[in-house]
Amino acid sequence: MRLLFDLTRPGRWLVRLALLALVLTQLALGAAAQATDPAPVKGLLLPEDVDEEAVFPSQARASHWFPPDERYEDFAEAPDRRFIYIWQDRQMMYLFQDGEVVRIIPTSTGLPDPKTVTKPWSGRVGKYWGTFFAYDVYADEAWHLFKDDGNILIHSAPYTKEGEKKVYQDLGDLGVRPMSHGCIRIPPADAAWLTAWGPQGVPVLITPLTMDRDG
Repeated sequence: MRLLFDLTRPGRWLVRLALLALVLTQLALGAAAQATDPAPVKGLLLPEDVDEEAVFPSQARASHWFPPDERYEDFAEAPDRRFIYIWQDRQMMYLFQDGEVVRIIPTSTGLPDPKTVTKPWSGRVGKYWGTFFAYDVYADEAWHLFKDDGNILIHSAPYTKEGEKKVYQDLGDLGVRPMSHGCIRIPPADAAWLTAWGPQGVPVLITPLTMDRDG
């Protein structure tokens, strides 16, 4: 029987022992990597029940990926290198910080009608409006973007009140289809997160809407 280690040659078996330890270490690291399913982008937070492939295509998985648009002049100068990209045809909002996506938020933008469609726009997030009332509904955590026929905001899904209870409307349309009067609606929890993130002054890019109402 051939021995793996020849004890009469200590220098040679020490080398082989070191190589064996290296192999075992690599195997252990490989097993650990297979057992872990790391997020494709650092800090990526997807809403529940959203298909990652549907909202975050494979070409986006590099940590320094940006959506297919060249209007990023303001990004490098943004506070904390932050940027908001609202991709209307996907009905998704991508939030970048330090070159990485930190959150993906399902949205519902303006209905595809000349009076309600959310127009393509680039600029910066304006002042915080908080809670407001319009079209017989309330909305929270509103941030002003620009003026069109009216004020265009990012805000929570609209709701009515039944006593102290908030009854949200059109939650199932978020991330699916445009349903608003021109504003960018997002889920209530994401609206609170956005306010905590402090978006005032952050550059925003809104792409054109080319899909119909039903996507």
